[in-house]
Amino acid sequence: MGKMLKKYKVSSKSSYSVTSILSNWVFQKIWIGCIFISFSCHVESICIDCNQEYAILDQFFKMTFSSEEYGYVFEGCKPISIKNFPSLDSFPISKDFKYEEKRFHNTILVRKAIPLWNKFCGQQKDFILKVTALNNQESSFLSPLEVSFINVSKLQEVVEKNGDLFRYILGPTNTVQDIVDIIVNSNQPLANILNHDLTLVGIVLGFGSHNSIVGGRHETIYALSISKDYPPFSPQSYLMQDRGEHSLDFLTPERYGTYYLELAGGDDVNFRVDLPRLKTQSRFVNLIDEIHSIDQLEEQILPTFRQEPKFVFGAFKGGPSNQPFFKQVSKTQKNIRSLLSNSHFLERVLEKINKKPVIRIKKTILSEPSSTSFELSPNSWNEILHSVANRFIDKEKKSAFIKAFNHPEDTYREPPTMMGASNAILEGLKKARSNLAKANLQFDKLSQDATLKELVFKQLYFKTILPGNEKKLRREDRVRIGFVIEDIEGNILFANHDSWINLSETFPGFAHGLQGMHVQEKRILFIHPTLAYGALTTLPSCSALTIKVQLLDIDSQTLGILPLLKPLDLSWVQDSYFYNNIEKSLIQQPYFTGIFYREMLNKMKQSNSLVFIEGSQKNDLKLKLFLKKDPLNEPLKIE
Repeated sequence: MGKMLKKYKVSSKSSYSVTSILSNWVFQKIWIGCIFISFSCHVESICIDCNQEYAILDQFFKMTFSSEEYGYVFEGCKPISIKNFPSLDSFPISKDFKYEEKRFHNTILVRKAIPLWNKFCGQQKDFILKVTALNNQESSFLSPLEVSFINVSKLQEVVEKNGDLFRYILGPTNTVQDIVDIIVNSNQPLANILNHDLTLVGIVLGFGSHNSIVGGRHETIYALSISKDYPPFSPQSYLMQDRGEHSLDFLTPERYGTYYLELAGGDDVNFRVDLPRLKTQSRFVNLIDEIHSIDQLEEQILPTFRQEPKFVFGAFKGGPSNQPFFKQVSKTQKNIRSLLSNSHFLERVLEKINKKPVIRIKKTILSEPSSTSFELSPNSWNEILHSVANRFIDKEKKSAFIKAFNHPEDTYREPPTMMGASNAILEGLKKARSNLAKANLQFDKLSQDATLKELVFKQLYFKTILPGNEKKLRREDRVRIGFVIEDIEGNILFANHDSWINLSETFPGFAHGLQGMHVQEKRILFIHPTLAYGALTTLPSCSALTIKVQLLDIDSQTLGILPLLKPLDLSWVQDSYFYNNIEKSLIQQPYFTGIFYREMLNKMKQSNSLVFIEGSQKNDLKLKLFLKKDPLNEPLKIE
């Protein structure tokens, strides 16, 4: 889709002065029955003569003003608010059936509201509703959408205030207007436009410069914890595998490590491999130390900010006081609540956006979403259900989805233990377990090899194949080396014949394995996965590493702190409970998904119809959706 709904400013000729009008006659707004009449000689009004269109826009703005932060953009408190709406074939995402139902309806609602925004608000430039498709699907139903509500003047203000910072990241020749234009007009997601710089993202989301700089670093560490490794540097998943206590300790292997396992199992659709290396800032010993330092700067936001309409962000001490901003947010929150309770909510919103009064032919306001607001055509349902069924590659699981859809039972409502389980995750876990078993066997043998030097029992060994005769490495940080890294099967993973690196930034087995080397010495290091990259890596999961390394030079002026020689905890990889949960969840998923879509369909216009899916017994299962408005009638087949 990726379509931007551009708007154009109202001409100054269409503006009017209430004072001048009142000086000549009394200006009146009169409700007659259900008809709102606005007497004006010079202002072109917006006329909404379709009750369904009115209801859709009303529900859309109420949803985004109450549960999202669009109201703060509307009131000029923040430049941009972003909400991602999933594709309609990706549900259910969580275990909460009611919550997923609400999200499903909102996902349909936004797709119906977008063309209406274009129709009624498309001729002004002050507010932008920008829609970006996040995949290449032709159908809007099958594409997740990033929907941004933009206050253009507020955006221009914060970019101008932080112009040098924006130019430093985006390019020195960019003007403020260039930056605003690309944010508003580009069909790329906001993070892409801002080069994935989360400080800039925070600024345009209205969090303030200092909060965005500190919070942006915190969010960058979080984001890069699931990204491509750069051997021999420390694993990107370092925080996840360390299991320390800090504000990012929710990044556990069992919860977020599945992204790495999915990649190991052959599915890279959810994994980013184009992000930079995660480096600890120079004055900190490691990432844990840096996170602790950021955590100490955190300032508590007001509890009311977590109540609807929410304004949740990270506030940090050390910069300008946040108190004036807190007061502004509190005042804006009250204004939004007052607006939401106004019986003419939609009129007030559209009048401010368009600077025009609104005429509504019918007074009826649908306080609750109507079935027609969420109605999808049979062809749309057919498209969605085909895509959902194709999520289940396995014939038996696809048949289970159809069974649950056609013949729902209460037992099918039990959610999977692990909602995000996939065949790729299971395959990745199997590979990790297999590699770990091979590594353990290899190091059992190495522990009995008298030709090797043992540094850590059954975890770290080396052999010198060419002695050096120059200066010796004694915990200096910066060294010049050449190296070749191989996995347990002998495959070359990475190599560099001549490079300066800081050992404090490398993984423990590598940094400690080089200690005591002389310049020109060559060694072979044997490193168990517990002292290397563990299970959560873009290298082969749980693979032992063999590294052939030559020390070429030492910078004697650089003393560093070596990474702690602390083995990674890989017990969860061998945990049968974790493994069984994935297997069980894969069995439960098609039933839970099938009954979810059945109930969503039943609650829409087709609720009085008989709807079922017919599937062939072939491997290339073809779905046919049948609708019967009366069980006695012949079914209508929709291919």
